[in-house]
Parts: sequence; C-alpha cells; structure tokens
Amino acid sequence: MLKNIKNSIIQLLSFKSASVTIVLIALCSRVVQLFFFFNIRVDGMYQYLAMKYFVAGHGVSIAEVLAENLSVPVYELLINWPPGYSILLSPLYVLFNDNYVAAGLTLDILAATALIIFSRKILRLLEIPVHLVNIYTLFSGLFIYNFYFIASSDAIAISLYVIAVHQTILLLKTKSKWFFRTGLISILLISCGLIKYLFYPVVFVIPVFLITKGLIHKLPLQKKAGYISLILITVALVSLLLYQKKISGAAGYISQPERGIFPENLSFAYPFIPGSIINPESITKAISRLKTAESLIFSTFQLIHIFSIVAIFICIILWVRKKGFRNFTLINSFYTISILISFVIVALLTILSLTVAKEEINPGVMWSYIEDARYHGLITVLFQICLFIIIHQLIISDNKKWRFILILIPLFLLPETFRGLFFDANRIHKINTEEYSWQQELSIQKYADAIIAGKRRSIPFTHTAVTGTSYYVNYRVCIFSDAFYLKNTKAIYEEQGLKSAENVLLLYIIETNKVESQKSSIEKGRFDYEGSLKGYNFYSKLINKTK
Repeated sequence: MLKNIKNSIIQLLSFKSASVTIVLIALCSRVVQLFFFFNIRVDGMYQYLAMKYFVAGHGVSIAEVLAENLSVPVYELLINWPPGYSILLSPLYVLFNDNYVAAGLTLDILAATALIIFSRKILRLLEIPVHLVNIYTLFSGLFIYNFYFIASSDAIAISLYVIAVHQTILLLKTKSKWFFRTGLISILLISCGLIKYLFYPVVFVIPVFLITKGLIHKLPLQKKAGYISLILITVALVSLLLYQKKISGAAGYISQPERGIFPENLSFAYPFIPGSIINPESITKAISRLKTAESLIFSTFQLIHIFSIVAIFICIILWVRKKGFRNFTLINSFYTISILISFVIVALLTILSLTVAKEEINPGVMWSYIEDARYHGLITVLFQICLFIIIHQLIISDNKKWRFILILIPLFLLPETFRGLFFDANRIHKINTEEYSWQQELSIQKYADAIIAGKRRSIPFTHTAVTGTSYYVNYRVCIFSDAFYLKNTKAIYEEQGLKSAENVLLLYIIETNKVESQKSSIEKGRFDYEGSLKGYNFYSKLINKTK
C-alpha cells in the first residue's frame, strides 16, 4: 500500500506539467518574498546613488557638497563596494524612467529566476531524478534566504556564481564548446568579483579546481580552460583594484573599526550547515521571543554545526583513503567545488572577524563578518543542492544502515517549507493592508521632494543640499530628488557658516526623537519648519549667493 502511494507520488512529480507548476510556485513565492523584503538599506543605498550618478555621466561615484561652496558637487569614486552592481542596475534604471524601485525589483527577480533554473540544471546534469529535483525546487523556492533581506549585491553574485558552477559541470561532462564555456565561466566569475568584494578569493576556486583536476587526471582541455580562466580573472580584478588605487588612493574597502585580534567574535559564527535546512529564527519565533531562548537555540545550532563539520571532515578523509583522487565522478567534482568554496568563504570571514573589531550597526546592535548569515548565502545554496544529491545516493545505495536518514530528512525540510508557505499566504492576504519598508521609505522621499518643489515655486535656487541626523535618509532623498548631501552638519551654525556661488536650498532632516538635542542647531541656523512624517522632522533654509 505505502509502496504504491510512494510510486504514485514519484510518477506524479515526474511529469513535465508537475515540473512547470512547481517552478512557477517557487518563482511566485520568491517574487512575494522579494516584494516584501525589498528595501534599500545602507549597502544598497550607496550603490543605487552611484548608479544614478553613473547614468548621469559622472562614473560610479558618490556626490557631496562642501560647506565652502554648496553649489558645486564633488564626485568621489565608490570604493566601499565594487562598481558591478551599480553598472548592472543602470540599464534597468533608464528603461523604467528613473524608477529605481522597479529597476531593483526587476534585477532581483531576474537573479532569483536564474538561481531557481540553474540549480535545477545542476541537479539534472548530475542525473538526479526529476521528482527529487522538483521537491528541491519547492523547498528552495519557499525557503527564506537571508541574502534577500538587503537589496544589494549578494543575491546577484550568488546567482551568477551558481550559473558558473553549472557551466563548469558542463565543461567537465563534455568537450564540445569548451572554449566558449571557458570564456563564459570567466565572465561570470569576473562579474561576481565586480559585484561583491567577498567573492574576490572565491572566484579563483573554479579555475584552480580545473587546473588541479586537469593535472591529476591528465585532461589537457580542462587544464587549459583553468589556466585561461585564471589569467582572465586575475587580469580583470587586478586591473580594477589598480584603477581604484590610482583614482581614489585606495584599492578596495574594509570597514574601519579597531584592528587587532578578537577571538571572541568567532563565538557568534553563523551555523550555516543546520541553518541551510532550518533557520534558527524560525524556531525562536515559534517557541519563544525571550532572549534566553534565542541564545539557547542559537547555541544548539552552533553545536550541531560543529559536529556536522567534524563528520564531513571524517567522511572526506575516509573517502580519500578508500578511493583516492582519481575516481572523480561529476558528483564528486561538484562536492569538491562546493567544499572548496565553503572553505574559502569561511576562512575569509574568520580572518576578517579575528582581526577587525565588532561594529555597532544600530544602537546596541553589534556586528561582525562571520555572524552575518547573508555572507554564507552561496554556501547555503550549494549545501542544499548537495543534500538532495545525498538523498538520491542514499535511495539507490546498497548500504541499508544509512537508509534511516531518509526518514529524518523530510522532517527537517518541512519546517522551513511550511514557514515559507505561511509567510507567502500571509503577505498575499495582507497585500492591501500593510505597508512594506520600501513603501514607507519612498513616502519619506516623496515628502522631502514635495517640500523642495514647493520652495522652488516661491524662491529661485539652482539645486538642493541635504543634511541632518540620519545620513541614511539624507542619501535616500538624494537618490529620489535632484539633491546633494552635505556631510558637515556643524557648518550650519559655525561662525564662517555656509557659502555658495549660487542660491541653494538647504534641507535639514532630523529624527523626531532627536529634535530636542538639535534645537540649538535649528535656532542658530534659522531654519523654517516644514512639517514631519513617519519619525522625521523637516526644516529648510535658503543659502543665498555669497559674494
């Protein structure tokens, strides 16, 4: 009876119509999540602003005005993040007539679609049955990935890298079009580096793997492909770093807190192995919102994580001792690439977290590299693919003693699947009743823009300068409006004051809860109150042309 039911389910999930339906469900789920989570936090804000100035012909840069002359913007090369994401957004920004929300959402949806499709393609290349591929697609499509929480470069880079892995598997499988695939792999990996600094060391994993495999197995085409890719990637990324060094004085960017040795930071490492199956937050929210419960659950996940790493390490040693390095199937190659990528990412995050002190990203909230779940995003995706390969291998294995794991795995996959379903259903149900973060942020930007437009009708000025207590909001207004950021807030009440070669409107935005502390600045600067919205007070002042 049970066997018949199982066979019927397998048969049903193997139909082409089932594959199409599940892909559509996964894609719809991802669109709902992206629509809800879309926002332009700190990372994205700078890159969107650089996109705006890039389209305007000022390069990938950030513009500010100085107190000495508010009428002349100063453009500085963006080095906090690589230029790739801003450049990639630009054509969509133009296509949607400067609608950055539509541009950002479209790019995120395209990247999510690519991730769904090429993850499936990898599994099919590795000869995983269609029904298992469909189950994977449903699980991963409903899974709430942490790298979608910030509308910046993480999701795009991960999708491009997964495509590069797919092309690598194709290169290993067939000799046809090897030169084309080598070029495509190189372009994809270079793009990852141009989008995310984190991927700089990771992009070399595939070329080094191809070279090593080519040498060990005496495969000249794969070896040649590895060398070509390695040279192209090295030249491209080194050239970018040298260019940035020449133009700005710094090749790249690492946060600026205290340097030293901080081993305590590693105690907060994100447990990506169990976190790839069940998000710790899911259990915390389901059980309790108490801080003690959250800490206990996270510690449990870390313990499972450590045991999992030890178990994987032991399995690798046993396998190498038994099989050596010469019996390398496509699946083994995929496992190796995934392990190498994971090792490089974890090593990089460990080094950064060990040598860079924690930052306070929000009042009372400390942050380090290794505890940020989105930095483990590529590992999470690859681990999930590996998990379904392992499930297939266990099903067809003659070794019965491991079969019991097949009973446990669905139980572990169900929590995040149901969480995703509930989340999507709840968002759809409340579609007309709740305000998403990007909608709230946009309303603040529109409010500031309305003030600027109203002032322009009554007084003449060339452009607007924005300052205040929240650089985040200030830059957001600059993205939406024709305005430039004034970083030096002290200048508004200093003796020398502000100077300008032309009439400039100065918009002063203060968080409502900080108005009292900024009262003297408002009075000394002789600002006019323009109104308040969603926790922000708006003030303005015309800076007349200085002789």
